[in-house]
Amino acid sequence: AGNGLVSGLVQDGTGGYAFSLQKYGAGTWTLTHANAYSGGTTLNAGEIDLASSTALGTGAVTVNGGTLASVKSYQTLANNFTIGGSFQLGGQAQAIAINGSVNLNGQTNTITLANSATMGGVVSNGGLTLANTGGSHSFWLTASNTYAGLTTIGSGISLILTLGPVVTNVIHAGNSIVVNGALVMNGAETFDSVTGVGNITNTGALTIGSQNGTFTTGCFIQGSGSLAKSGTGTVTITNANTYSGNTTISAGTLALGAAGSINGSPAISIAAGATFDVSAISAYALSGASLSASGTGTNVGVNAATIKGGATVSLGSQPITLTCDGLHPALYISQGALSLNNNAFTVNSASPLAAGIYAIIQQAGGTITSSGTCTVSGTAIGSGFAGSISVSGRNVNLFVSAVSQSPPGFPPGGIRLLPDGISLTATGAVGTPYRLWGSTNLAFSPVTNVWTLLNNGIITGSPFTVTDLLATNFPQRFYRFSSP
Repeated sequence: AGNGLVSGLVQDGTGGYAFSLQKYGAGTWTLTHANAYSGGTTLNAGEIDLASSTALGTGAVTVNGGTLASVKSYQTLANNFTIGGSFQLGGQAQAIAINGSVNLNGQTNTITLANSATMGGVVSNGGLTLANTGGSHSFWLTASNTYAGLTTIGSGISLILTLGPVVTNVIHAGNSIVVNGALVMNGAETFDSVTGVGNITNTGALTIGSQNGTFTTGCFIQGSGSLAKSGTGTVTITNANTYSGNTTISAGTLALGAAGSINGSPAISIAAGATFDVSAISAYALSGASLSASGTGTNVGVNAATIKGGATVSLGSQPITLTCDGLHPALYISQGALSLNNNAFTVNSASPLAAGIYAIIQQAGGTITSSGTCTVSGTAIGSGFAGSISVSGRNVNLFVSAVSQSPPGFPPGGIRLLPDGISLTATGAVGTPYRLWGSTNLAFSPVTNVWTLLNNGIITGSPFTVTDLLATNFPQRFYRFSSP
């Protein structure tokens, strides 16, 4: 129970005897030498202070309670640790690093920080709770850890994931975390639930809801990193977040509380089967972000890319990108009245759509309103076709129509007799579809009654040449081009 100082070398005995150290009682013992004993160290109570990175020898360390601290300078320990109980890390105004592996022993114990600390080895087998003796302290995790229990960050603690090179999933993918202090990350992290009221600084890629969890988070998310919602559960965000990375809702529901916002995100993407729920905000307005959706039906949670609004959902004048299958709306408004204002639409599809009218956005009920003129482009509109956007009742429609184009023409000298036919050289706009007709008389209308279709295609270069090998069968021959 008393205090003590060991300043000499502690090493194994002769004849293969492995020395071990066990600390009991409330006192403080200080080890100052670079020791070489291999039998291990057990801290049960009291305090062990270290003045050397190898003060605990080369063996494994078990901590069941008490305090482990560094004195005089920052110490980096290579020993492997087993955490058998809650304990205090630090306390002598010096940071400490544990770079060996850390086995949490199947438990969720509390590590109370009195100074900043690092765990650089793989942490496994349990959960991790970080508490604070007072003030503000940082705790770094820098390996790809495998522990699967809950991580809890107490007030005044900043948990920093990775120090130096970016490491993916520093906390095992699918874990849950409670943030009442601060979480700082610059790699890619995937959590099931992220709860609490602390700050998350994300300069990497944060994925939440991965194990289909449903939860509400009051955390404040900031930084340049992205946010992705995965899994079938519902995640409700109650804070006015400022993160500036993209937002992707790939499954389940991402909901905003009455005071929740993600207005700093420049792009919001909703996949088929996913929902962006803004119904807690009576008059929701998309602010500063582009919107993309790729639904394939109107079954919410199954194949619809859904926005669930309150009274109104305004997409303002923000750009809208829709991936359309030509059969179903790409975006479905399941609740609330949608309004548009001079939006620039990009409508993409696997192949260009035929001429026709396509419902690309559909509202469950009521009337969609639109101000100004919406424009449209994208791969759904093929060469020789034009697209326009119109609003009719509860639908936003894409109207695809063929463009009236001038057919190719014959320049002077464009018709030349060959030994086995006639060569026709024509000019026209590249990309223009055409048909070439041949006849033995001058009856021009209707074309298909007396004219034979000789060739059709799209002009890929101008001038271009077509050969009529049947021309020698007739005493006279006439030719004309038409647009399809």
